[in-house]
Amino acid sequence: MLPDRDPIQNLSEAVDTSNVVEMVDLNEVVAKVLQPFRSSGRNRNVIVRCAQLPMTRASRECIEHVINELIRMMVSQPSEAKKFLHIYCEEEKSEETMNSETSRYRIQFQANMNSDENWKLLHQENILILQSMLKAHNAFLIVNEIITAGCLFSLSLPGK
Repeated sequence: MLPDRDPIQNLSEAVDTSNVVEMVDLNEVVAKVLQPFRSSGRNRNVIVRCAQLPMTRASRECIEHVINELIRMMVSQPSEAKKFLHIYCEEEKSEETMNSETSRYRIQFQANMNSDENWKLLHQENILILQSMLKAHNAFLIVNEIITAGCLFSLSLPGK
């Protein structure tokens, strides 16, 4: 999936038309997204580490698409050095989650890459599209630009 995927061309291509909201195992989604990526010879310089992830309430198609695009954006930047991608999860603690039966989780994607001006311009539209897709599922995408440590994407998702 990842090595052959072209960037999103426009919003209509990316819109999740299914209204099927279900409990989605993020471990299965990440494994599915990474499977073709790991078997591709073009990506031998990328090391991926993924911690245990929770279940989320969303459209499987939407979540697969978002995770695929985030990983593709991180590893598509040309580099001679090895790239490291670490995906991990933290439960969000807030008054809202303490008073409800559902939880919120922050899934973080950290990579040792530089998010320079060219990278930001190239991916700005895709990031806005992904943010609007997630909003329909009460989820949020945050992009933190950390010059010394790379780019960190955070997904805030409802889950169990």
